[in-house]
Amino acid sequence: MYPRRTLLLLALLPAGALAQAPGECALGRAQRDIDVGDVVARVFNTGSLFFGNSSQAHYLVPRATNRTPIFAGGIWVGGLVDDQLRVAGATYADFEFWPGPIDPTTGRPPSPADCSGYDRIWRVSRGDIEQYYLTGEATEDLAEWPYHLGAPVFDGDGDADNYDLAGGDQPAISGDQPLWWVMNDVGNVHENTQVPPIGLELQVSAFGFGGGPDALRRAPSTGFG
Repeated sequence: MYPRRTLLLLALLPAGALAQAPGECALGRAQRDIDVGDVVARVFNTGSLFFGNSSQAHYLVPRATNRTPIFAGGIWVGGLVDDQLRVAGATYADFEFWPGPIDPTTGRPPSPADCSGYDRIWRVSRGDIEQYYLTGEATEDLAEWPYHLGAPVFDGDGDADNYDLAGGDQPAISGDQPLWWVMNDVGNVHENTQVPPIGLELQVSAFGFGGGPDALRRAPSTGFG
């Protein structure tokens, strides 16, 4: 039997040097599981991976056991901005990422005092898309796929500025079950690293494969249907 695989892909989009003043956002609370194949792995809208809200591991392989290859992980990004070292990171209890995008004009969250409107992790699967084409019924995440925030879309209706399931648009997914969310490092003060924000918007895709090597496929060049 082929082992089940779960992969993580991160896309980091810098917002530029405008991001100087942090906002007053509360930390995100959204969390979702990748639960495809024989893996269950939990991600959080704080930069935390596999660990949060309890002392238990949330990356189990095989899923029916308590075996975990990684007990806890976190996203860390660092670099020089105008020759000044800046870092954003997530540890066991200290997080320096907040929900949502960065306004390209201001370099800050759209609402610097409240990022909760973006505190969500979307999850779809190949099965969700296939079921939609069979029945016309879409899951909530499939119907509300956040193309306007940068989530990848297969353009089936020839209009790159919309997301219309009925017209043939669909998420351009990787693997068999992708999760997608967006964070930034400007939403509040970096209390752990004690440095100013970098000015990053992070569009994050975490995805899993449910089969063997024949199922290891990338985002589709053509859609279902």
